[in-house]
Amino acid sequence: MLDTNEINSMNKKLIIAAALCGLALGSRAQTEKGNFLLGGNFSFNSNKTDEKYPRTNSFTIGPQIGYFISDNFAIGLKIAYGYSRQKPFVEYTQNEGQPFRYARSGYREEGLYINPFVRYYVNLNTKLKFFGAFSATIGDQRGKSIGENQNNSFYGTQNKSYGLILAPGLAFFPTKKLAIEFSTLLLNYQRYKWSSYSITGNRQVITDDFTTDNLYFGVSTIQPSIGINYHF
Repeated sequence: MLDTNEINSMNKKLIIAAALCGLALGSRAQTEKGNFLLGGNFSFNSNKTDEKYPRTNSFTIGPQIGYFISDNFAIGLKIAYGYSRQKPFVEYTQNEGQPFRYARSGYREEGLYINPFVRYYVNLNTKLKFFGAFSATIGDQRGKSIGENQNNSFYGTQNKSYGLILAPGLAFFPTKKLAIEFSTLLLNYQRYKWSSYSITGNRQVITDDFTTDNLYFGVSTIQPSIGINYHF
């Protein structure tokens, strides 16, 4: 017959085992088949390509919803809004040995993007998961100049974009249903169909249409993003 100490020891072991099982099941339940994720992310980027030019500041915000069609594998849809702006500035150059003041226009761009996506999660521990997110992008973006230069000319753009994005990241679960995510771009392919116009000082309208393909991979694509998702 077991004595009291042995019974207490067994009870402690059973409690510990049950707790570990509960943590494991809870970790799995966050991304198991039939669950949803609801949330979004926000990213901000400030870029300065040349000392004489102002910074270009941009941000993107995008709500998303996903459904786990199998354990750790989700499909979903994200709708994002992006905004970018560079202030007008004055550039000084030399003209026949004399300083020359040249007013430069800034610009403002905004766009709406639709991103169907797939995600796969890998458990690292009970609160941390690695994920890979692959998405397609369909976007409509419009831009125009801010201010005017010395020739009183203005310009504007409109483009349709299509692309593919691969963005890995980490999901931290401080609670069973809440995930804080940190991710960055790893691969970004975009095809742009541009339409641009400019209005010169004599009010002449000049238009141009062209298509560009851009592929970025690795360090050049780094753009940290933070997001919050609710799993239920």
